[in-house]
Amino acid sequence: MPVLACADVAAIEERMRHIRHKILVLSGKGGVGKSTFSAQLAFALASAGSQVSWQDTVQVEQTSTHVKSHTWMPPCCPAV
Repeated sequence: MPVLACADVAAIEERMRHIRHKILVLSGKGGVGKSTFSAQLAFALASAGSQVSWQDTVQVEQTSTHVKSHTWMPPCCPAV
């Protein structure tokens, strides 16, 4: 699986900038129902008239995601 270059991160951040609300469902443990909950939440929001895009991502490698002051950064770039 290719690691994102920092230039890719900038492009993703630019696209994500136009999305007003983002919901992250995560847990450090597998099998707790994250995908089920996320799918049901997306369905409920869409049924209520919201425009919804849902992405279910599986972690394939032992990596970490850096979170700092309401932003995200994949592990390809150092957290600043």
